Amino acid sequence: MTSNLSREEIVALFKTFLDYRNAANWDDIHEHIQPTVELENGLLQRDAFIAQLHSASDGRRQQSKLGNYVVDVDSQVIAAEVLNSDNDENATGKNLGYREITFIWFADGLVSKFKSLRDGHAQPLESTPTQITPSQTLLSLDLRTYYHDYIATINAGTIGQNPEKFLSPTIIHNNRAIETPGFVGWMNGAHKAVQSLHYEIKHLAVDGQSGQVAASVEVSGLPVENWFGVEPNGKRVRFQEHAMYWVDKEQINKIITVLDLDSFRKQLQG
Repeated sequence: MTSNLSREEIVALFKTFLDYRNAANWDDIHEHIQPTVELENGLLQRDAFIAQLHSASDGRRQQSKLGNYVVDVDSQVIAAEVLNSDNDENATGKNLGYREITFIWFADGLVSKFKSLRDGHAQPLESTPTQITPSQTLLSLDLRTYYHDYIATINAGTIGQNPEKFLSPTIIHNNRAIETPGFVGWMNGAHKAVQSLHYEIKHLAVDGQSGQVAASVEVSGLPVENWFGVEPNGKRVRFQEHAMYWVDKEQINKIITVLDLDSFRKQLQG
């Protein structure tokens, strides 16, 4: 019989996972992981998965702090913003680090599936992660349907026709405020730069009570203009995006995203 975790238990286990990773305690993390773990490209045995986590740290003793998160109890998954600091400082004295959005699924209280995406370039990080307060308004809409409709509108390039259906007047994107016309302008520019731009939802975590959604999305299309600082080369691209959304009064008002721009650039430069 499958044993489901509560919201609090899922968050506690994720924090334990981070604590072990911070301490490079690869032996004790073993007891929190299923014998096999599903990754994007297949299954890994537990020991191989732990070895991959160890390898990804490159031997660094980086510190990872839990930021915002979305817990979908029905699906037994948490999508979490993790801020990774190598304790290197820039000219302003702020720590440099990387934002990561990680999805972890649990089965019988153990990690069963793992998918993570990290920014490719270091940036100044706040010493204490900014916690976004979820909506206090009980939502009547189905967030899964709402998000699929939102992505369908993005794919159709029609978000600008009725932006108030999905977007609040001001959106906080990766801690920066953007007015709705600016956000719509960016999306219109993306469609102009990339023919057949398409977002395909791969994984979705929904917390309807707090109005939070997290998505793992595959972005594809044919670049025809400079995009993200890279010139087109006639080849189609396909890369990943992880995003977290906060919905209040049936409008998106906050977004955190991580894009796999390293993969995007390699496809155009190769």
